[in-house]
Amino acid sequence: MTLLAALVPTWLDLAGFAGVLFAGAVMMLCGRVLTGAKTVPELELAAGWGGYSLLLTLWGVVTTATMLIPTVAALLVAAAALARRRWRPGRESWVAILRMLALALPIWAIMVAAKPALPDTFTNFLPNAVYLHDHAFFPADDRAHAFAVWPAFPYNVQLATYLGSFFLPTFPPGALTLFNILLQVMTGLLFARLLAQGNRDFAAAPSWGAAAAGLLLVTLLNPGFVPRIDFTAYAEPSLSVCVLLLGWLACRILGRMAARQGAGPDLRLFALILVALVGVKQVGVVLGFGIVAGAAALALLDRRIARAQAIGALIAASVPALLLYGAWRAYVLTHFQSGELKLLPEADWQFGILPITLANMLHEIVEKPVFFGSFALAVGLGLALARREGLTRRTRPPLLLAGLFLLYNAFLLLIYVIHMGPVAGEAAHSYFRYMTHLSLLIVLALAIFARDWWRARETAAPPFWRRALPGAAIALILLAPAGFAKRLRFDIDPPQPLVWALARDVAGTVKNGDKLALLLPGDNGSVSLMLRAALELTPPRRRDLDILDVSAAADGLELAARRGYRRALVSCTPTEAAPGPGAASLLAFDGTEWRPVQRWAYPAMPAKERWTSVLAAAPFCRGTTATAKN
Repeated sequence: MTLLAALVPTWLDLAGFAGVLFAGAVMMLCGRVLTGAKTVPELELAAGWGGYSLLLTLWGVVTTATMLIPTVAALLVAAAALARRRWRPGRESWVAILRMLALALPIWAIMVAAKPALPDTFTNFLPNAVYLHDHAFFPADDRAHAFAVWPAFPYNVQLATYLGSFFLPTFPPGALTLFNILLQVMTGLLFARLLAQGNRDFAAAPSWGAAAAGLLLVTLLNPGFVPRIDFTAYAEPSLSVCVLLLGWLACRILGRMAARQGAGPDLRLFALILVALVGVKQVGVVLGFGIVAGAAALALLDRRIARAQAIGALIAASVPALLLYGAWRAYVLTHFQSGELKLLPEADWQFGILPITLANMLHEIVEKPVFFGSFALAVGLGLALARREGLTRRTRPPLLLAGLFLLYNAFLLLIYVIHMGPVAGEAAHSYFRYMTHLSLLIVLALAIFARDWWRARETAAPPFWRRALPGAAIALILLAPAGFAKRLRFDIDPPQPLVWALARDVAGTVKNGDKLALLLPGDNGSVSLMLRAALELTPPRRRDLDILDVSAAADGLELAARRGYRRALVSCTPTEAAPGPGAASLLAFDGTEWRPVQRWAYPAMPAKERWTSVLAAAPFCRGTTATAKN
């Protein structure tokens, strides 16, 4: 598939994009009501997301009645916000939002047609979102079958896409990715305000230049930004956004308390966004605890703050998040035998792997000098300034970051030992991906330092630079996405387009509920997982398929026949034109032997075409001579 062809959206892609923007608007308006319309749109969006997630989670754990009912309630709240002048967003809010969305148009143009990618998308993120769309209640062992490997994972992101897709006939596959991008785009607005802040009102719409710079800080200038992490359905983007917002709010709350000012509105925001964080993924609880504990430690160190009052306020702000977490844990423990990742039995804990695990973590740190160097710079500057000026608006973020980094790494070490075991644990599996949860907090600390440094020198700078920098930021954010389009659209790296094409071809030959055997020579389980998800979860959907993967069996087709399967898809079969790119075949069992019914030849690809490492190439007759003979 060419890049140009991949950029053309379907009507469902466009409807999904519109739905995500609609969901964002509804949650922002709900956030205005919940916070008394005393903050800015990007924070209202996150707060409204937290409030909506809490409402639907509490509803979903006590009843199987449709989630449409609380969703309609949220829509009525949003409508009331538009109808009542006090809650209705003002001109500055709309100008700020439209500027960010306009500057992000190149990103949207490239990503609106993006397809789901990467294994975890198909094990839980996409299946769980589709389940909500199909049934409007949470899965359980005694309810409608769940396709997901991990149906008991937290649901906050899926609840947001349910809001944006409940009026569509089928779930738009890219909605989760687009929602994550929306969160990052709106987070750029907070950075824009911080860069523009001076004598300006914080709620005033940032200039075009500041808005462009803010968007650059969450993407190109973010040392932890990796498209195959941040522009996906994965939890990492939403976690990093929530960590940033909570970290910034915690520091602002402490600053207000030190100045003996009221922090009530910020504490309400903190409480609602903490709800959003803890329901994204299990590690959200650890990150949330780290931020609350770090803020409490900074409060205890600051003699200007009434310590008991500060600790009490932080505990009170944590109650809604604890309510969501407790309700969901109770639901999981009473409705699932498995369905989520669990700790190893105590006898299998491998504390002996710690030296190797630490060595691999250090190796990862050395291999990512930009990210970890940025972290070291932020913390180093924070510690140096703290010695001179104490706890201030620019020293609190890096100090909070340092404490969160230490606590999170201690948690990861423990998880490597008591959950992942000797193979993944020794390898410090996904260590850098976990560290990206802190990336925007790193950017926050460095952006504040850079802003103060520039302000001290701005008047002495040549007028050319003062005029050129905003224009350069605008040009860069508008042009850079096109230059990085191939990296942004990693979902078209082979063999992913082959999987989608094969799923579409097979869908034309099977009906809902059919039995189908899969023989994918050389597969490690990755292609089977994606192919099944593509068939069952994305258009043209074939629901409730009974699929048997016999790829690992020595007598795969014979095994399928013995179990009553009369159709089989073989992904790599000989072609008449050898060597050729190979072909996939649909076989039918006539009671005696398997006979070919249909064959789909794979397209020839350039020899230098880069194939993604997350999917096995062998099932597509690449990197192996193994084929299945009919």
